[in-house]
Amino acid sequence: MLAAVRDSQTSQSAPRISRQALVRVPKNGDTASVLATSGGLSGVAIGSDGVYWTDSKEGTVNRVALEGGQPETLASGQSQIQGVLVDSQGVYWATWVTNGEILKLPR
Repeated sequence: MLAAVRDSQTSQSAPRISRQALVRVPKNGDTASVLATSGGLSGVAIGSDGVYWTDSKEGTVNRVALEGGQPETLASGQSQIQGVLVDSQGVYWATWVTNGEILKLPR
């Protein structure tokens, strides 16, 4: 299971978090693990190869493997970024500049 957490986590099985975070929570109740932290989490999508998210404060589109690892920035310099969607063809996100745009990055 994937959970998006804001500010602090009080569950005994989850790590303490000081920012917004993407947390992987095992179905068997084992300890949760932080996949990534974000200063402005504004969208999350799960693909077959990872978890994707947008960060509105940083203006980035990001990805981390489902099992964790080093997050990677796929796109930066995005103004007023909102949401994210992933399918077999690409990663899509919206920016709200003037009339707005839908952008795509091939997978």
